[in-house]
Amino acid sequence: RKEEGWVIRRRCIFQIWGAVASALDPERMRPLIPIILPAVYLATEKKNPGTRPDEGTEQLKELGSQLLDLLQVRLGHQYFAEAFNQVRTEIAAKRAQRSARRKMQKVQDPMQAAKRKMASQQNKVKAKRRKKELQKAIRTGELAMVMEKKVRVSKKNKRRRSS
Repeated sequence: RKEEGWVIRRRCIFQIWGAVASALDPERMRPLIPIILPAVYLATEKKNPGTRPDEGTEQLKELGSQLLDLLQVRLGHQYFAEAFNQVRTEIAAKRAQRSARRKMQKVQDPMQAAKRKMASQQNKVKAKRRKKELQKAIRTGELAMVMEKKVRVSKKNKRRRSS
């Protein structure tokens, strides 16, 4: 199975960060920690709501946890724990802020909130259709045709976004 581009890029970045962490002494590594930790934390987070579990995300979780272990050993447990907790609280605060903003939008701008909800419902309907189509293709043995159709649609969407 061909990997998605974002998985390959993230894996390469994590590998580069691991090499940098191994090569630099801990004092020179400390200024880079606020840059490295947020991305690694999001990749290794236990309940990451934005991603579906698949091979790519599982690989990233594994690589990210290895990188976290390396950073912890190289930087010292105390400094690493403080930096990691700071990153965790910052991300939680951002999520809470976004959630509060969405809730306030329902009161302040009901039309926009309704549009957002309708779009969400449309996406759910489309996902359900795709799932049914895939299950039917698996049952009837037409999986190759469905996969080819997905590739064509994906390429068409990429062209639209780049225009």
